[in-house]
Amino acid sequence: MKKLVMLSLGLVLGVANAAETENSETTKPKEQAQQPVAVLRVFDTSGSSPKVLDKNRFSRSKARELCLIVGNVPVQENNVFVHYLQAPAAFKVDVPANMAKVEAEENGKNYLITKNVTKAEMPKGEAAFCWRFGKEDPIGEYKVDAQFNDIVFKNLKFTVLK
Repeated sequence: MKKLVMLSLGLVLGVANAAETENSETTKPKEQAQQPVAVLRVFDTSGSSPKVLDKNRFSRSKARELCLIVGNVPVQENNVFVHYLQAPAAFKVDVPANMAKVEAEENGKNYLITKNVTKAEMPKGEAAFCWRFGKEDPIGEYKVDAQFNDIVFKNLKFTVLK
């Protein structure tokens, strides 16, 4: 199984714009708007520019990317973005060594992925980590726990369909 991890500036900027639109349409008290947030977003990448899809369910046979995005987090010059990915079946995560460190558990279903992110890579105070899934990837529900520096986000879920 290959996982292609992307930190695409265009995609991240698109995510930032989508998140801003979403936040401006939601009426929240000011203190809630400043809480750290982590979201999973699915993008249709079949066109010339990525489009955000509504659900965290997607077909592995279509041009889709899943991104984990964190925002409203304190940003330092050097930051650590960690993901603990749990799959429904054994698979292989393939990430270039210069992008992130990947540690697999013996069962082949769980991975710890660590990415160093500089402040310069976060112009809007958001960090994103994206995956592409292929036909060989397990179908079913995946779970992600994430940590950005000292802030932990648990129980993020998405589903990969045939």
